[in-house]
Amino acid sequence: MCVPVRFEPTADDAWTSRIGLVHEAILDDSPDLAGCAIYACGSVQMIQAAKPALNAQGLPEDFCFSDAFAPQSGPKQA
Repeated sequence: MCVPVRFEPTADDAWTSRIGLVHEAILDDSPDLAGCAIYACGSVQMIQAAKPALNAQGLPEDFCFSDAFAPQSGPKQA
């Protein structure tokens, strides 16, 4: 199942799907995460917010995998 979620769509987006945080949509749709595995990709802050909330809803620690994206530093100024 795939449900698109946008955090802050603009009026120009004509967004018709879910609005908010991705992990909160998962929590709303799946009240019991025991027996599930989740692979989360996103910013470090997103992963840090999602993991404890997902674990609190029954997701076993060993079944929450993540790939956090870190900002890349820009080119060095001469």
